[in-house]
Amino acid sequence: MPADRPDRCANALTSGADAVCIDLEDAVAPRRKDAGRAGLRGLLAGWKAGAGGGDCDGDVDRGDDRERRRPLRVVRINDPASAEGRLDAELLASDGEPGIDAVMIPKVRAAHGLQEAGAMLSDDVALLPMIETASGLEHAAEIAAACPGRVGGSGVGAVSGVGAGLGVGAGSGVGAGQAIVPATVAGIVFGGFDLSLELGAEPGWESLLYARSRVVHAAALAGVPAFDMPSREIHGDLAALRREAVRARRLGFCGKTVIHPAQLPVVHDVFAPSDDAVACARRLVDADRKAAGGPVALDGKMVDRPVVEAARRVLARAGEADEASGNADVERDSAAS
Repeated sequence: MPADRPDRCANALTSGADAVCIDLEDAVAPRRKDAGRAGLRGLLAGWKAGAGGGDCDGDVDRGDDRERRRPLRVVRINDPASAEGRLDAELLASDGEPGIDAVMIPKVRAAHGLQEAGAMLSDDVALLPMIETASGLEHAAEIAAACPGRVGGSGVGAVSGVGAGLGVGAGSGVGAGQAIVPATVAGIVFGGFDLSLELGAEPGWESLLYARSRVVHAAALAGVPAFDMPSREIHGDLAALRREAVRARRLGFCGKTVIHPAQLPVVHDVFAPSDDAVACARRLVDADRKAAGGPVALDGKMVDRPVVEAARRVLARAGEADEASGNADVERDSAAS
């Protein structure tokens, strides 16, 4: 959502996205940067005062069985190395507790750059660095681990889904009913359009496959989710969006950023585990629990440990992580004692 269009706030926050990104960067024209900060300042004041309630701060009905809750509020600032980016950071830092959940940092080129950006902001927000430069891609692992922390628990959720407004897939990554822990990197966002321009490559799947893979690898090393770039398909070939989202999920991305509400149903459907996958995962985790730390067998077949852990991830994305992992931990502790 462009920060200079605060009138779009209600629609953005009730779009069904797991997170909404109020954008001060690319979505705001250079001559409108001051207007963007003014618009954001008004939104922050409303959230802080508990005003703006109703449509702008209410629960979101996604039309399914998932918990009704507000989406995460994310702000994307300008390049923190620029004058505009420093003004953006000053605005957020001066507001004390600004009422947002994360700050998306564009053009991150190295770990020290992200650390410097984080130092300009409040300790109460998480960081979402964007990997969208050649230097950033080269240092992606260090960037992802620059502000160590963890993502877990059962807090407000995380980013779907974290551009878009940042809509990540249902139950994916930070937007999956997990809490973003403050002052840490909560995930990394792949910015393929800017990167392709710098590389002189086309922003297609094949040309950016190496870059996507490297971002997923970096996120896995740091133990944080990775979110894929948005698709330009809005009202046109949504089948192409689905194919791209499926590829991103298979590659290891936890969700996908979107630029229009029309893209959300497709992305949510791709990244949300199917009913059959959840049922299978429950059976696997239950079999592991009954095995009490011993070999796991199901339907006459031995089940390897990675298969069980993959099942736990499916349940985590479905919002059942606490029960599954908690019971399993109790069983393992009992077996060990």
